[in-house]
Amino acid sequence: MLASGAGSGTLDFDLGLVRIGPSWHSYWVNLLASEWKDRVNRKRRYRIDLAAHMAECDANYLRLLKLLPELHDRDQRMLTIRVADQDVAVCIQVLERCPYTTLIELTQQSLVEGLAFELPAPRIVVRLYHDAKSAEVVEFQNERHFKPTYGYPNGEMRQRDEKAQLNRFLSEYLAACLEHGACADRHVVLADY
Repeated sequence: MLASGAGSGTLDFDLGLVRIGPSWHSYWVNLLASEWKDRVNRKRRYRIDLAAHMAECDANYLRLLKLLPELHDRDQRMLTIRVADQDVAVCIQVLERCPYTTLIELTQQSLVEGLAFELPAPRIVVRLYHDAKSAEVVEFQNERHFKPTYGYPNGEMRQRDEKAQLNRFLSEYLAACLEHGACADRHVVLADY
């Protein structure tokens, strides 16, 4: 192996058949840098935590059964929860019953007034899977068909984990109903979850 160009600031290596010069050196440096950049981007890409998502959906199923224990016999339940010193009515209504699934709708009847901004009342449609004992959001504020992941940015302006966030919101909403809610038909606080 011979090295030449000692005074010119460049090194050329002769490896017998292949001569590697400064242009080849920059090629390999750029190639390695681009591979490293691809690995970093792959690590930043959103990945679904399926176990956590299913645990959230299973917990939502149990919360809904606590809020509507007569799910197979009753079509509706009204709850009153206290938000910002105001009573807010939450309606849980059965939309569809099938042998293995039930479709329910959660709506908030009145808006919380007196805030500096207008807060839209949530409307959530949830499918309960009785064989799997799981509940999943299928519609939120009249938007439906949520993909497990979204590229970012996207035309619909959805978050990468939009579906997981909706099920997490349902979890927090149901927990608030259980903790602060009272049945409108029976004045019993449902705080024993």
